[in-house]
Amino acid sequence: STYVGADIVSGVYFADLLREKEPVVLMDIGTNGEIALVTDGKLVCAATAAGPAFEGGNILWGTGSVPGAISVVRDAGETGFETETIGGETPIGICGSGVVDIVYSGLKRDLIQKNGKFDKTRNIKQLELTKTHGGEDIVFTQKDVRELQLAKSAIRSGLDAILRQCQVSYDQVKVCYLAGGFGYHLNLTSSIGIGLIPQEWENKVLTPGNTSLGGAVKCLLEKDSPDALAEIRNSATEWDLPGDTWFAGAFIENLNF
Repeated sequence: STYVGADIVSGVYFADLLREKEPVVLMDIGTNGEIALVTDGKLVCAATAAGPAFEGGNILWGTGSVPGAISVVRDAGETGFETETIGGETPIGICGSGVVDIVYSGLKRDLIQKNGKFDKTRNIKQLELTKTHGGEDIVFTQKDVRELQLAKSAIRSGLDAILRQCQVSYDQVKVCYLAGGFGYHLNLTSSIGIGLIPQEWENKVLTPGNTSLGGAVKCLLEKDSPDALAEIRNSATEWDLPGDTWFAGAFIENLNF
């Protein structure tokens, strides 16, 4: 369909998901979150508009996954936060995985409440991470938290809606593939801690990397690829999230961390 297309087809082909006997999930998290569930020989897909927060967009100090982007944030207690950048370069901003880490760290220290608000009793206006080469403070603001809340809820609610539609529980899912560069570098503890990934999947998540590219390469190398891709397309149905009233309710619920 318009928002579920070649990326998911290629990923399903790369991971050979149609051959799975138990329920499996493929999630490609980005501005457009694409989710596929294979169960009982059926392939059900959906797309949810997560917005650009997972890619550093609409974040005050957000940046793409480039050298100098803060990709890892750790709680350093009262002294603040420890950060790591891509390539070990001087910090220039925060990319998606760092955004997830900072919110999880803030939640652990009760700097951020479950509803996403900063703790007013401590008079917190923003979270200070580190400084740039020029001495500017790289900070994380209340608006930044809100951007992540919207993105997280869109993905989690879309996942929950598909599972509900197919009557599959978290425990029944054999494995969840987090596709793409963001999924590969995402800290699983942080993603579970903010509610992006179900707690029940702590030992079920695999990060195969760029499954779209992997599927494209496989398509070029395998002689039966046209038939295999046709089988995937013909097996797939799309679950329309905008038309799902349950999804709308779940979206509001999942705004909380």
